[in-house]
Amino acid sequence: MAMIRVLTEEGADHIFHHQYKPGHYTYWDKAMNPIWSRIAEALPMWLAPNLVTVIGFVPLCVVFVASWYSDPFFGQAPPRWLSVSWCITMLFYQTMDAVDGKQARRTGSSSPLGQLFDHGLDSVANLLQHAAVASIACSSSMPWIMFSMESMMIGFLLAAWQEYHTGVFPTAAGEMGVTEGQFTVMSAMLLAGVAGPEVWQGFLRAAPDCILLKMIAAVVCTMWLAPLATTLKAAGPIALQELVPIAVTFFAAHFWQHDLMASSPRLVLLLTGLNFCWMNLQLIVFTMARMPFSPAQWCVLPFVASVAASWVLPVSTARIVLISHIFVFGSWLLVWIVSVVQQLKLKLGVSMFSIKKRS
Repeated sequence: MAMIRVLTEEGADHIFHHQYKPGHYTYWDKAMNPIWSRIAEALPMWLAPNLVTVIGFVPLCVVFVASWYSDPFFGQAPPRWLSVSWCITMLFYQTMDAVDGKQARRTGSSSPLGQLFDHGLDSVANLLQHAAVASIACSSSMPWIMFSMESMMIGFLLAAWQEYHTGVFPTAAGEMGVTEGQFTVMSAMLLAGVAGPEVWQGFLRAAPDCILLKMIAAVVCTMWLAPLATTLKAAGPIALQELVPIAVTFFAAHFWQHDLMASSPRLVLLLTGLNFCWMNLQLIVFTMARMPFSPAQWCVLPFVASVAASWVLPVSTARIVLISHIFVFGSWLLVWIVSVVQQLKLKLGVSMFSIKKRS
């Protein structure tokens, strides 16, 4: 695979000396921490922390694919076993995601590469977990499905943006944090699995779209306002220019041609989510490298072009354009990620999925 040079020498040096500073812990973080610690202590000492993360991430991907195969259009209720599977794999990922850092400290293999890998997978996991929420909604035409995905992705983006300017990565707004949000989604999926998805569908179909959007908007305000206020206080209004490509992507995503959205909702959500993932990954890497995050993100132009093409081309042709866009952009994203990993492996002298023996 061809590599590209992402990090400058100075940027790689900054990553070498980077120290992660998380936000405050919530009630459930503190309650779960002893359990996570005991699980970490049960792991073999040869098991690399990044491998722990992957072990937690893979089942999530498997259930995502099964969910896509079961219902490509968000048009029918997921089988109960699939809803329960979502709940189990989310819990497993949450656990492994919490344990990997403890395993790193336990084995003396902590590194900035581990933080990058962990936060990078968290960004992708956000996109996958949203599919679980959307699956019990059973309506690809509802605007809140796109809005809810954007709210999750941008919430994570703003946390990374706050760290970019303040050096602290927030994991909670008050007592509502990542762990609480994950447990909320797990509970919804468990209820759909035990009592049946009709529990949620009856409510979602009875409530007007405007009410649902207002409900999500209230949650979004809680998620977005805290990092916005903190970052603007630290960096000033000029920092808002870095949010321009995020805002353009956010608004453009609501203008996909309706027939394309109805026939290929998962593809539309995937491309939109990948664009947010790409900008999120840059913020994470450039925060640690102390390199500039450009407000001129090239990915925005082809994204807007694909949205515009959906109104000009026949739906079948627009779908081919959409799939091609995902393939090309996904390939580029993979090359970019591998390039960063290779540069850091050389700089830090660490392995990705194994623990080097100390000399």
